[in-house]
Amino acid sequence: MTESELHPRGLFGIVDDVELRFYSWASAGTFGTPVDHVNARTEDVPQGVTLVEGYRKTPGIVSIPISEVEDLRQWDWFVVFEGVRYRVVSERDGKFLISTGDSAVAAKSAEWDGNFRDDWMRWIDPSGLPVTVESHEVKLPRA
Repeated sequence: MTESELHPRGLFGIVDDVELRFYSWASAGTFGTPVDHVNARTEDVPQGVTLVEGYRKTPGIVSIPISEVEDLRQWDWFVVFEGVRYRVVSERDGKFLISTGDSAVAAKSAEWDGNFRDDWMRWIDPSGLPVTVESHEVKLPRA
């Protein structure tokens, strides 16, 4: 399976029948009334969607109330490398960044960089390796 065939990694949900990538979620509101919301690129958001006002403004990013989002899901990629299944932390130039907290695994190769507190990471070429995609529903309080 190639990267182009995989659902993108990250937080996604449906707003007005359109799947959107979300970059974060938080609570905001006025007069002490919190509104749980997600943040998406302005250009991706369908016309007419309710926006959360009174929150820190970031150019090109808008906040949408969680109550307007359906099927909020976190999508992750996993790869089997040297017989071990790893979550893909990042991808760049056709390579995957994987990590492990297992000191014994990291000790087997100088390719691993990091430490026992922050995990070890390494870039791998996923060509020919089994890659799977998984998602799970994100349960957040509804406003």
